[in-house]
Amino acid sequence: MHDDLPGKAASAWPWREALREAVSICHIGAVDAADRPLQGAHVYRIRFQPVPPAAAFWSMTLYEHDTQLHPETPRGRHAIDKHSKALIYEDEEQRRLVVIISHQQPRGEMARANWMPAPQGPFYLILRQYNSKSSVLTRQWHPPAIEKLT
Repeated sequence: MHDDLPGKAASAWPWREALREAVSICHIGAVDAADRPLQGAHVYRIRFQPVPPAAAFWSMTLYEHDTQLHPETPRGRHAIDKHSKALIYEDEEQRRLVVIISHQQPRGEMARANWMPAPQGPFYLILRQYNSKSSVLTRQWHPPAIEKLT
């Protein structure tokens, strides 16, 4: 099984070089814009203007703080990403997206379409970007604030 380890290592070398060019950046959001821990008892808004600039893929995933697992949600949604269906953009051309995070389902068509259900207790978000564009790498783009609405 392991009879040609040097050969396997040599064949893997091009992948190692390719991975140097691939960039994965993760942002962790555990507090709101006023530096308060995120809690499912509140309603939050995140305004992406534009969505995260990533050549390959971006995603924002919600985790329960205590278990570090995805919460059980009525919609089964624990993430929003580049390929999420049924998202409603404020401006499709400019890729402006407003995400609502709350335990209770929000009102309004756009808010419901872009809703990330939160657990009742504390939670955090991880925003991942793969093959980030230069505006991220040069720190010209930053994740938007997590605004507490109620």
